[in-house]
Amino acid sequence: MNVYTSNNKDYLITTDKSFLDINFIHQYLSQESYWANGISMDVVKCAIENSLTYGVYHG
Repeated sequence: MNVYTSNNKDYLITTDKSFLDINFIHQYLSQESYWANGISMDVVKCAIENSLTYGVYHG
């Protein structure tokens, strides 16, 4: 799959999964969200690996 990256002034938008903070994503989903409370790290990793992800980064 090709990686898409765009820089627009102060924002970076990319499909590059290496930018994702998987520990932060897992912590939020498993402990703070109501829809994925208790989700395992393995499920989060599998979902990310099999999804088209977009990250938007400021600064």
